[in-house]
Amino acid sequence: RPFGLTIHPHSYLGDHAEWVILALAPIYAILPRPETLIFLQALVLGLTAWTVWRLTHAVVGATLQVAQPPRLRGLKTRDYPPQLLPLGLALAWLANPFVHNITLNEWHGLPFALPLLFLALEAHFRGRTRAFWIFAILAMLVREDVAIWFVGFSLFALVGRGPVPRRVHGQGLALTLLAIGIFLINNKIISHFAVGGAYKFSRFYGWIFEISSPMDVIRHLATIPNLEMIIGFLLPFAFLPIFGPSALILTLPALAQIMLGTGGGALVFQFHYATLFLPGLVLGTMFGYQRLRAWPGLRGLFRDGLGGRFWLWSRRGGFR
Repeated sequence: RPFGLTIHPHSYLGDHAEWVILALAPIYAILPRPETLIFLQALVLGLTAWTVWRLTHAVVGATLQVAQPPRLRGLKTRDYPPQLLPLGLALAWLANPFVHNITLNEWHGLPFALPLLFLALEAHFRGRTRAFWIFAILAMLVREDVAIWFVGFSLFALVGRGPVPRRVHGQGLALTLLAIGIFLINNKIISHFAVGGAYKFSRFYGWIFEISSPMDVIRHLATIPNLEMIIGFLLPFAFLPIFGPSALILTLPALAQIMLGTGGGALVFQFHYATLFLPGLVLGTMFGYQRLRAWPGLRGLFRDGLGGRFWLWSRRGGFR
């Protein structure tokens, strides 16, 4: 039975519109074992490090003007060893505890959107409109909630600082409408196959229709678990995204999905729920790094500190 489940009587389409399953079905048919799916998930998450490396090169190649104060717009790529940042972030991706948790927490289709999201961001910064739309549409077809990520991207392209290609910038409204349309169509499909005849996760947001005062919203959002979640997301990135806040706009749809629903807490990054936060956090790390190293008091630290000394040491032969 297509999209049949072994743990629930209804179709899996009653839970998620996870169309990536269709792309994986031929591979799974060759070796129909749970380990096959886990291996593919680990493989995709590992290969995402390559897309992080590519995105970092695209951002570095965009004149290093991202999120810098206007008085420091003269910073050039020659002011630091550009090879270190892409390699460092790619290795940091492989060591990231969120990536490990996503890899080992069962199997989900959502992580298969990550390389597509990073490739879409790279195409955005390089001004490759056609490639951007291809990767964006493919990513939206992975699972229904990926489409909402692109609503955050449209907002980022509208108000975010840095080298925003005008061709993508001007099509933000079209992208938003497409994303919302794909989400609503998938929602209809899910509701059709769901046991209750409705999107099963909508019950987590029922409290919104019972709001009687602004304090109800504050009490729901201003909680210790939500604060724990936010700090927990920033910790593996050394809090660098705080200094590149425009990139954090990309995390707003996922943040709203969690905070307006059941709320945050450690469980969010122990499972696969951290997936759609990662592109914004990685990009925010790039922006934050570049902004910090542009500050007059820190430029010498980045140029002559541990990173610069390691670069010089490696150029002189390293361990040889």
